[in-house]
Amino acid sequence: MARHRLSGVTAGWLLMGLAPLCAGTGREAAELNRHAAQLFAAKQFHEAIAELRRSLTIDARQAGPTKLLGLCYQLTSQPEEAERAFRAATQLDPHDAEAWFFLGRICYLRNFFDKAVPALETARRLNPGSPRISEQLGLTFEATGQTGQAVKAYEEAVRLNLEQARPAAGPHLNYGALLYKLNQLGKSEAQLKRARELDPQDWRAYFELGKLYFRKQDLEHAARELEQARKLGAADSDATRRICHLLAQVYFRLGRETEARQALAAMERSAP
Repeated sequence: MARHRLSGVTAGWLLMGLAPLCAGTGREAAELNRHAAQLFAAKQFHEAIAELRRSLTIDARQAGPTKLLGLCYQLTSQPEEAERAFRAATQLDPHDAEAWFFLGRICYLRNFFDKAVPALETARRLNPGSPRISEQLGLTFEATGQTGQAVKAYEEAVRLNLEQARPAAGPHLNYGALLYKLNQLGKSEAQLKRARELDPQDWRAYFELGKLYFRKQDLEHAARELEQARKLGAADSDATRRICHLLAQVYFRLGRETEARQALAAMERSAP
């Protein structure tokens, strides 16, 4: 299961972040950067790319706009260009923990784990209080089979996350999913419940809890969690297939054959 989401960035944050970096680049570049930030916030990523490239033609030494260009490339499914932009941003400003994080994350998404780890470790050194950096390290270590390192990174992510004013669900969801694989069901359940509490609109926590209860043969609880997962993940055909496949098994074991066949039919309808 893909357990990663691109963090949102507000227009206000972008404008504040880009403004100091525009100093000395000329009025035209500064205006292009501000316009690009507004386009990014409006999810007009291709248009933002055009403005940022114009700005960087005027002055290629702008770290902030280069980093934003990487985000735009990532959001328009241009991962190679995104990695190139993020790497350039880290070279322009080696002390920018976020640029290193973005670089590590895109390398992870491209399955270049050997490049992701050093970038993320640099990000963590520069910003040791960031839960999302530790979470991404956990995902990367898990992907490379370094389970012990993954557990340590997730534990750190969970600890740091709970210190935030607005904790995120991701660290708990990803740690809980790993604990499930390690058959530590009690600990897994606690983390997944916390993820569900922090983001009750995310189908993934319900699905993971449904899997856990199914393994424990707590079928009534499994059905309830999976039914909610199905409602929330209805717009995602891949999610629907996975949820309905497991839900059908739960229904069959509960003797609810009609509902089981309906779940199987829904699974087939969602096939590509």
